[in-house]
Amino acid sequence: MFQIITGIGIAFLALLGVSELIRGGLQIFLAPPAERVTYMVRVRGGDEKVEYIVRALAFTARERRTKSTPAIILIDDNMDEQTRRICDVLAGELGCVSVCKSHELSDLIHTEA
Repeated sequence: MFQIITGIGIAFLALLGVSELIRGGLQIFLAPPAERVTYMVRVRGGDEKVEYIVRALAFTARERRTKSTPAIILIDDNMDEQTRRICDVLAGELGCVSVCKSHELSDLIHTEA
């Protein structure tokens, strides 16, 4: 009985390992090109979900394992002071986040490229 349970356990772990190898291989072969990916998010008023959205974008971009760091641009569309402070903290903490007004966007994109 012990041998059967051990055999089932080993077979299960082997299957799990093979599926992880396949998943990892697919991530490497299907990864986006090496160019830099830029996400733009327009933030209005007192958007309470901005921190969640930015952290989710940064996490997703890191999971894709691209060679270059993604850029996340937060466009200030009359956001309130508290939201602006949150965005500035995220910009300092994550490093790949920039905050700008709509009229500054073209200059920022050209400097990011």
